[in-house]
Amino acid sequence: MPDAYIRMHSSTKAGTIGVGLIMVAVALHFHDTSVISRAVGIIAFILMTAPVAAQLLGKSLLMNNYKMWRGHQQD
Repeated sequence: MPDAYIRMHSSTKAGTIGVGLIMVAVALHFHDTSVISRAVGIIAFILMTAPVAAQLLGKSLLMNNYKMWRGHQQD
């Protein structure tokens, strides 16, 4: 991963998907309503907070003139 933007994107995506799948496995393993509702709550919390945190970190990097990778094509 050549720059912080790409590293941040990949780690956020992997973390969100990883925690989500673990929580799905927990919900399927335990057939209890309270465990399933907690797992759904955790999935919703991670889906709402992790991308927002990555967006804010990327925005702060951009505002502080962090240099992008030379091969990066900006939209």
